[in-house]
Amino acid sequence: MELDGKDARNGKPENEHSVNKKTSLITKLKDPTYRNVILRWLCLPIATLNLGLIESLQGTTIIDLEIITSTTKSMASLYFTAFNLGYLLGAIISGFLHGKINSYLLMCIVSVVGGIASIGTHYCTTFALMFLIRCALGICLGILLCVINAEHMQIWGTKGESLLQLIHFNYALGGVFGPLIAAPFLAEEITENKTLLHQNLTNYPYGNISSHSDVALNSTLPQTTNVHYAFLIGGLILVVTAIPALLSLIFFRKSMYQIKEIDNQQEHFDRILPLGLKIFFLVIIFWYFLSYCCVEVTFNSYLMTFIVEHFEEGTKQQGAYLTTYYWASFAGGRLISIFTSHYISAMRVLCIHLSLTAAAFIGFFVSSLYSRMDALTALTCLGGLACSAIIPAGVSWTEAEIMKVTGPVTAVIFIGTSTGSMVAPFIVEQLMENVTNLWFCYSILVAIGSALFFFLFLLSFNRCYVIKKYG
Repeated sequence: MELDGKDARNGKPENEHSVNKKTSLITKLKDPTYRNVILRWLCLPIATLNLGLIESLQGTTIIDLEIITSTTKSMASLYFTAFNLGYLLGAIISGFLHGKINSYLLMCIVSVVGGIASIGTHYCTTFALMFLIRCALGICLGILLCVINAEHMQIWGTKGESLLQLIHFNYALGGVFGPLIAAPFLAEEITENKTLLHQNLTNYPYGNISSHSDVALNSTLPQTTNVHYAFLIGGLILVVTAIPALLSLIFFRKSMYQIKEIDNQQEHFDRILPLGLKIFFLVIIFWYFLSYCCVEVTFNSYLMTFIVEHFEEGTKQQGAYLTTYYWASFAGGRLISIFTSHYISAMRVLCIHLSLTAAAFIGFFVSSLYSRMDALTALTCLGGLACSAIIPAGVSWTEAEIMKVTGPVTAVIFIGTSTGSMVAPFIVEQLMENVTNLWFCYSILVAIGSALFFFLFLLSFNRCYVIKKYG
């Protein structure tokens, strides 16, 4: 380090810099308006914690939803489509409502309605009802996610990268608890281990099997599930999300945006771009987030199915715990990013994490070919760590280098993620069922390749052309 005992950025002694920074924070906290803003902001990480928990239940319980509605695997994949269609609609609705309705009132409403939808999931025993309630839950969560991110960016702008990582860390932390809550209530495999049964099975629910029937080894018999307890717990937790937002509405009446007037050091990235160029940027941003989200949603949604069906020794419990390992490493990565984002720019974070994600899933594919469960476990953890910072860093990078992240821009970002989440499960399900289960891996590799392409294109186009011409 060239400056011994000094801050490399401004040449001040480290102790003096720390004292000034500490004094500045203490001074700000003495201002009641600033304190109120901080207290209201705390609603956002609380909401994302519960949001992550609810979302992580979707992939873990998909097989149980098949049992509840007596549908095939290909039909059950449409529940992912319904959920993500709801997310898409929620993002559109949020972009339309931004600035027209109090964000915290909106958080209260969608938290309560979403909690009711989660609790009611188990009681929708037909395909149509399950499709509708999955879509309704997706709408509520889509609105909630967009409101959280838009509010954060309005408050902090580029100064809130670490806090944005904290918000998304809470989302991942919630995702750790989801599979753990669901695991005790998942349907157990009921198998018959005899190759030939030379007796009548008079208690078989769908009629007798004759005395000369051949029953395949480990053939699966009809199942029941207690997964409604998991949805009940998740729904009640989501309803609790409304309480901090409601308290904010009651006790704190000043605008969230007064933080901008208080913090004179706040710097905002804003440049005047032609409308056509803005639209072009938004289109590329849309495709980038769509491509990346296909990676996350495919892995989260079909990891359990892939483990159970591709490997002879694979069980639902193994799938549930692998999902938990993924979310735990995902949360750990976001926890680390809270601190590293102080020292590494959002662009470099994206480069590092996208490269690690590609490496992790290439390794996952190779390990699948050789049925190495130990390697799959390690690479699942690496994949979670690699994916952890990509979305929040992408939002921060957009704010820092591309354009100001307003409510409509946030809506475009999450319309992209919702579209990828809606389309990917249906396509991947068809390929896994009709071709080979390895399309689980192929699809992830195609998606991460596309995300890398759009990111590098956007980075190069912005730095080589737009910055030189428009600043």
